[in-house]
Order: sequence, then structure tokens, then C-alpha cells
Amino acid sequence: CLVSKENQTGKTTFIDYLKLIFGENACKVGNAELSNEFNSYTATRLIVGVDEAFCDKKATVEKIKMLSTSNSIAMQRKGVDHEEMAHFAKYILISNNEETFIYAGDDDIRYWVRKVPVLSEVISGVLAMLNEEIPAFLFYLNNRKISVPKTGRAWFDHKLLETEALRRLRLASKPVAEKEITKFVRDLFLDFGVAEIKMPLDYIKENTIKGKYEDSYLDRILKENMKVEKSVKVERPKIPVWENNPMDETPMRGVVSYKPCRPYIFKIEKFLTADEMQTIGFVRKEIEPEPVQTELPY
Repeated sequence: CLVSKENQTGKTTFIDYLKLIFGENACKVGNAELSNEFNSYTATRLIVGVDEAFCDKKATVEKIKMLSTSNSIAMQRKGVDHEEMAHFAKYILISNNEETFIYAGDDDIRYWVRKVPVLSEVISGVLAMLNEEIPAFLFYLNNRKISVPKTGRAWFDHKLLETEALRRLRLASKPVAEKEITKFVRDLFLDFGVAEIKMPLDYIKENTIKGKYEDSYLDRILKENMKVEKSVKVERPKIPVWENNPMDETPMRGVVSYKPCRPYIFKIEKFLTADEMQTIGFVRKEIEPEPVQTELPY
């Protein structure tokens, strides 16, 4: 997925270039063709480029996810019986909408989302220039050494495809309640740099969604979507807060001791990246094992 809200970044040109390389073995379609049940135009292609992709229907999203890893496909044509055939297409989605062009959950590992940078210089007629260089470019590809060994069904290990653009896409795909809670917890970790924060549901509701949702729904969001554990014992959590300095009324870090409850336990690793933790100077302190007691006097 090539995304950028700016124009003239070369996203569409990239697909046009692939069409020059692969000829009739590549095609460029829109959202309508992608969701159409008659797929004879795309079923036999190696490269399927989707221009201005915006897949807001769950059925279309699931179809793309299925096609991206399926080895066979049922080709459907008007007035002709379905025909099962081998499927080998690679899908390229391009969009000016960086965060909501498709749904992506935390468990989706099929997407490789690249934020395309703005060109420092726009070259007129660049596609014609690229066309002349195709023989040399293919010679280079055929003779180069593959730098990344195959480790998965999509060749790359899914961890290599984790990008900031994918993280933003996943965040935008979350339910409203989950996004508000995530933002609130992230801000707490960025401000206070602690390893974990314990908060009850009442406190979370008061500071985020203001009682808009039922407790059962929020409990499911926290446990199933956000994978946040709940304490098995009753305790009095201490929650980091900003307080006014009585001397000059400037904000200062403090804690508020909440009433006994079974709080949810938020851990910093689930909400901040390694780079963000490094930026705020967070270092997890490992618990050292207690020394073994012996009968020796030394």
C-alpha cells in the first residue's frame, strides 16, 4: 500500500511503470472493479494496481485479504460457468487517504504500508525515461543478490513490514472508545515514563469517553482488543496525574490514590514504541534475584 496525502509523489506513476514492464500481465483498476463479483479482468493478472483505493466495505476488505494469500481463485464471467484457476496476483493499493483507506486490525499482517515522501524535484516525462531504462533495470534485477531470505508465505517476515504508516492505519481502524482510551494511556506514559499504570474502569470512563458506553462493552474492548489484563486482587492503585504547584501554579507530577478496586494493568511496551521509550529516557529495570543464603561466613 503506497499512501500519501500529497499529490505528485509518483504513486500512480509506479503502477503505470509496472504496466510498462509486465504489459498485459498487469492492470490498473478502481474500487468498483475490485468489489465487482465478475473478476475475469483481474483474475489472470500478475499485478493488480488499485488507484485511489478506498475499501470501506467489510466484504471488500476480506476479499483483498483472501486474494493476497490464496493459491487458487474462482474466475467469474457473465453468462459463463465459474472456472477455478491458479491465482498468483500481487495487489498494490495507492491512496491519498493515509489512515482510513482500508481497515487494518492489530492481527492483520498482510499489509505493507509505505508512506511515500514528497519529491524534491518533479521531472516532466519521467515515465518515458523509465520506459527506455526497462531492459537495464530488468538486467539489474535478474543479476542482483536477494538481500532478505524467504521466511513466510508472503516472503518477508511480517515484523519486517511493520511501519509507522501501518501503525497509524491500525490506530485509525480502531473503535472510537478504543482510540480515546489508547490516546489517554499513551499520553500518561509519555508524560510520566513509568513502567505500568493501574486504573479502574470508572476512572478511565471519567477521563476519556465520559460514560458514553456500557461497562460490558468497554470491558470487552480492554480485554479483547487492547489485550489489557485486570488485577485478580483488590488493591488501591496510585495513578499518575498533573497537579498545580502551590508555589507558582505550574504543573507538577503527582499521584492520586484511588479507592480499593480491581484495576486494569496497562504496560508501557503495549502503548509506546522502542523509539518513543528511548526518547523519554525510559529504561525497564530488571528485578535482580535475591542472593542465595549459605552457611559460609563470607
